[in-house]
Amino acid sequence: INQSEFHSRFKIFVSGLHYITPILILLYTLLIAKESAIAAAFNAIGFLFLIMIFQEPTKKLASGEKVGINDVLLGFEDIFWAMVAAAKSMTTIAIATALAGIIVGSISLTGLGQVLSDLVELLAGDNIMMILLLTALMSLILGMGLPTTANYIVVSSLVAPVILFLAHKNGFIIPAIAVHLFVFYFGILADDTPPVGIAAYAAAGIAKANPITVGVQGFFYDLRTAILPFAFFFNNKLMLIESINTGDPLDSKGIVWMSNPLEILLVFGMAIVGMFAFSSLLQGYYVTKLRIWERLLLIPVVPLALVPNICVKFGLMPNEYTAYIVAAALYGFVFMTQWGIKDKPLDQIRAI
Repeated sequence: INQSEFHSRFKIFVSGLHYITPILILLYTLLIAKESAIAAAFNAIGFLFLIMIFQEPTKKLASGEKVGINDVLLGFEDIFWAMVAAAKSMTTIAIATALAGIIVGSISLTGLGQVLSDLVELLAGDNIMMILLLTALMSLILGMGLPTTANYIVVSSLVAPVILFLAHKNGFIIPAIAVHLFVFYFGILADDTPPVGIAAYAAAGIAKANPITVGVQGFFYDLRTAILPFAFFFNNKLMLIESINTGDPLDSKGIVWMSNPLEILLVFGMAIVGMFAFSSLLQGYYVTKLRIWERLLLIPVVPLALVPNICVKFGLMPNEYTAYIVAAALYGFVFMTQWGIKDKPLDQIRAI
């Protein structure tokens, strides 16, 4: 690379501002200013427009070049073509949303929605875990034939109120965002869940492999992430929520956000440990092939690291920090035992 092809750090930084600044504005408006989602999106788009207008002049100033009116007009031209591209990309989303509206309207008018909700509540009883499993299954089934957006709209409108009601009835004050993320997450997982699995079909076409085989393998890979919706449903700290000071889960004003950066790092660090432990359990592999007793040691690491508050609630641990310490100790011990046999051939590692 010639020296002339290198750019100054400032010029590179300026050229990439449009990627990070709107996200920062969005987070600030939502989390600190506590404004609505519509206001946050409006502010982020407004700042993005300003950056696009003044980005080219700023880059030229950083390079010591002259700035003219054409450089500013170039920003307006970029905005125009960006809006054209956005309109084109929104057509598929608009169609999916319209179709989802037809489905939701049909279900509401025929009373099928109430029947489905009553059926889920009847099958689950007062068991919140059972209703979550049924909701996950419903999201996966509907997600096989519906786009993710349409699937989310249908399932959230049918089952989300039931989940919130039963959670409150069982003593869990769950924010509405946790329920909606739960439904949305399983709608995404449906994309590579056989027998339909649109994403699996696409991957199989690229790899020239059997779509069902790819779908089944992808499903097993996805199982490690299927635990996440349950984790942030029962542990609101994974959504940066410290507590909820209201009996109404739809009232966002009662949400107390986490503010201690060290605690945030601890929560997310232990969540990663829990995810790694769960992945190792499913795949039977950590540093090297897992023995049975090592798998057994990893089982308690998952709930202790991901949902320590539930372990405390049922009296299994005195507090969340103790749960984290035990989880880290077990995980570290398994790591050391695995490290000691990492150079052994896999066929020489005993199952027990």
